Amino acid sequence: MRQLKHHEQKLLKKVDFLQWKKEDTIREMKVIRRYFLQQREDYHKYNKLVGSVRQLANKISLLDARDPFRTQQEKALLEKLYNMGIITATTKFSDCRKVTVSAFCRRRLPIVMCRLKMAETVKEAVTFVEQGHIRVGPQTVTDPAFLVNRTMEDYVTWVDTSKIKRKIMKYNDKSTAGIERSHRAILFPGQGSQYVGMGKDLYNLYPRSAKLVFDEADEALGNGLRALIFEGQQDKLKLTENAQPAILTTSIAMLRVLETEFGFDISKACNHALGHSLGEYTALVASKAMSLTDAVRLVRLRGETMTRAVADKQGKTAMSALVVRKDKLADLEKAMVEIKANLPKGELVAVANINSSFQVVISGTSQGVDQASRILQERRFAARAVDLPVSAPFHCELMQEAADVMEDALKSVEIKMPCVEVVSNVTAKPYTSAEEIPKRLVEQVVATVEWERSISYCKGQDIDDFLCFGPGKVLANLLKKEYPLDKVRTITSADDILQHALEYNRKKDKPDEPSFA
Repeated sequence: MRQLKHHEQKLLKKVDFLQWKKEDTIREMKVIRRYFLQQREDYHKYNKLVGSVRQLANKISLLDARDPFRTQQEKALLEKLYNMGIITATTKFSDCRKVTVSAFCRRRLPIVMCRLKMAETVKEAVTFVEQGHIRVGPQTVTDPAFLVNRTMEDYVTWVDTSKIKRKIMKYNDKSTAGIERSHRAILFPGQGSQYVGMGKDLYNLYPRSAKLVFDEADEALGNGLRALIFEGQQDKLKLTENAQPAILTTSIAMLRVLETEFGFDISKACNHALGHSLGEYTALVASKAMSLTDAVRLVRLRGETMTRAVADKQGKTAMSALVVRKDKLADLEKAMVEIKANLPKGELVAVANINSSFQVVISGTSQGVDQASRILQERRFAARAVDLPVSAPFHCELMQEAADVMEDALKSVEIKMPCVEVVSNVTAKPYTSAEEIPKRLVEQVVATVEWERSISYCKGQDIDDFLCFGPGKVLANLLKKEYPLDKVRTITSADDILQHALEYNRKKDKPDEPSFA
């Protein structure tokens, strides 16, 4: 046994072997070391908060169990603590009396970073925070004591100028070098998926990506679009001339966030891009074939002319969605040719959309649509028909006036060859030249949207991963029903974007996983 050194003897003299238990600092030191608290005062602040929460919980529990005020306060306290991430469920009020200092420590930013695999150790995470590499939403955070609640946890990411982020992106590029591009297609929705408030969370959270998209579209149309999307009236937003640019803008904003904030590169991450009707314009913007400014102006004009084309036929046109019986799609299409040929003069019906093997939309005059729906159900090609509340009979010959206007408008727009294969709604095949694009966009106004055949083309190219951008989940639901074994994901909000970006970052060490970058 060696003799104690001088400094060890000095420390030994300071230890009170009789009173150390009463001071109760062992637990404090364990928490401080485990969660790397740099300021001892932080522990005492959390301790006071714990005391206040427990005291409040005890006071509430003393109230009469039948008192509605007690029920209200129990619910409020449980929801508050759950949203903060202090408790794991809102079912047992007794959890409020068991809150600990460690529960608050686990919400500190460095601890959350470790849980998100952004750092290997808490000490390393603290260093990243102090050096300004981390932001929560749009705000750069440099205080390791920053508490992250459940909602904010999804918005923890690297700042754009971070060298750490650049190294990670560089590593991701190296780790995926030489690997075949994933079998993925990105999809964009058509009209009908719009709702007031869509994309507002992106606008507020991502000023250098989503905000720029909404501002550019707003300026291109002479202001008013952004306010209509975020705070307008649903009846006004669903008008064709407003819904089309609104959906296109919101969809592109979601894509730009992934591109700017998380390194998504459409030319590397996808094989094909598709859009349903209006969504084809979105796909062309996404694939760098057309500018956003030109696209929103074109779809605004497209919506206006579609409405104007049947202005003298108000109440005399219709669209109807048909549920197709199993293996009857081909029979239904043949029957539609016969029905159309036998309609009275002045009446019209056409197949507007073939959305899947079990869903077809028909369009035309009211009498023509009604007659076709009745005959197709009588012949047992369709199980039932549902009238659609639309302002015009899209994708039929009644839209010829709109097609003529679009033909003139597209002549003055610069269109390039897409950076990925964009599948045409008309041919169900990729564009082969930039010159073909305006021609097909004009035809699309009056032609059938061959969505089912477009998806079938992708399946023939070994696509089994579909990423659906934009508001609504119509396209995703169609795919899940038609191809239940395929991977179908939706990106409709900031939460979805972060979920998929984090999923990618967590799998960056697995070269067999598809990459965003």
